[in-house]
Amino acid sequence: MVPLKNPANIKKGEMLPVYCLLKGKPTKAWIYATYAGFSNLRNTFAWTTHTDKNMIAKVKILKKGLWLVKTEDSLPYKDPSKADSYKFISTLTFEIK
Repeated sequence: MVPLKNPANIKKGEMLPVYCLLKGKPTKAWIYATYAGFSNLRNTFAWTTHTDKNMIAKVKILKKGLWLVKTEDSLPYKDPSKADSYKFISTLTFEIK
């Protein structure tokens, strides 16, 4: 996941576009984003979105503060007797002032 704008220049209410890749190739993905204090519940996010046809997702910055943006994907493992899949997770953290 690659931010297409510098998060340091994003303001509350704006969108942060991110480009999604898996093993160096563009990929479709769900994007989950939240800010510090939104919820104490595990896997609860303030914003969820999916990539568009260009593999870009837009995260709306709802509030000032510390943010976490996350995506994950998996691929089948070559030897199913040892593992089911490879899991890939990408996170981006930044502060909105």
